[in-house]
Amino acid sequence: MKDIALHAHSESKLLQFQELARHHYDSCPGYKAILDRYFTSADLSGALEDLPFLPAEIFKTHALKSIDDDAVFKVLKSSGTTSQQRSQIYLDRDTARAQSKALSEIVATVLGKKRRPMLVIDSPAQIANRASFSARGAGILGFSAFGTKTYFALNDDMSLNHDRIDAFLSHEADQMFIFGFTAIIWQEFLSQISPGMLADVAGSAVLLHGGGWKKLAAQNISSQTFIATVKERLPFVKSVHDYYGMVEQTGSIFLGNETGYLETNAYNDIICRDQVTLAPLPDGQVGVLQVLSTLPTSYPGFSILTEDVGRIIGKSDAGAYGQSRKIFEVHGRMAQAEVRGCSDTYQGR
Repeated sequence: MKDIALHAHSESKLLQFQELARHHYDSCPGYKAILDRYFTSADLSGALEDLPFLPAEIFKTHALKSIDDDAVFKVLKSSGTTSQQRSQIYLDRDTARAQSKALSEIVATVLGKKRRPMLVIDSPAQIANRASFSARGAGILGFSAFGTKTYFALNDDMSLNHDRIDAFLSHEADQMFIFGFTAIIWQEFLSQISPGMLADVAGSAVLLHGGGWKKLAAQNISSQTFIATVKERLPFVKSVHDYYGMVEQTGSIFLGNETGYLETNAYNDIICRDQVTLAPLPDGQVGVLQVLSTLPTSYPGFSILTEDVGRIIGKSDAGAYGQSRKIFEVHGRMAQAEVRGCSDTYQGR
């Protein structure tokens, strides 16, 4: 099954999703039991909207994997507070490799292929245990692949580490890359950077951020306010890109475009469903989002019904690899869903 995820551009995504459905049906007894109860065998080869999907919550209560125990290379865990159950995602080496490759291709569309000095708006404690990552730690380590040298902007108590920030700023500013989770950037970094503090730093750095919008929305902070504040406090930042992803589908993130909306790419797809009937909705209507990824072969997470609400706006012209892309936006969590984003779960100091 390793070749399914590695050839994302050579065949239609629908055929890949159908093949993944059949693979997991044959390889994961728990997945087969669920499908036998809620879907039909015809759904395994159906249209995109008919393919089986799992609720994101199920990875918290069931150990679903399509590989033998001795093939498990790494276990990723979702974010969550100490009182919450956390999803566990089982990776073999092939799936981990495919995730890394896909992430590189997606991020290269905004960073280019050249690696850059990288400032992580977090503390190094997040990647201390490399055998079992939280979603936050996995995100940091995954994006660190794009850095020639990684600097952590915060100490373990979330105070600024001025020495590491200064070391990062000593590099050519037009080659800089800054990464972090949205709420942590806002609460723990921008709040400690006063206007004018970095006014003498020139350049055209790229900031990539994701997660944590529920916390900012509660403070009436829009994406436009976030971007404006970033560019005011960090005048050397040229472009700011949001991304949408989850530990259940690491690697195949959705990247924000210049207008602030998110886009699908060669490795993923999205469907919007009615929150009550789960019927597919036409573009423009708000519903619960279902995300699909061509990458998961070691666990049945290729088609997941999230707890996020949003809408598909439409399609763009053909982009990379000649494929049109769906344009969409995420409005936040469903009313009854727990907060579990990478930085939403950060409680602050």
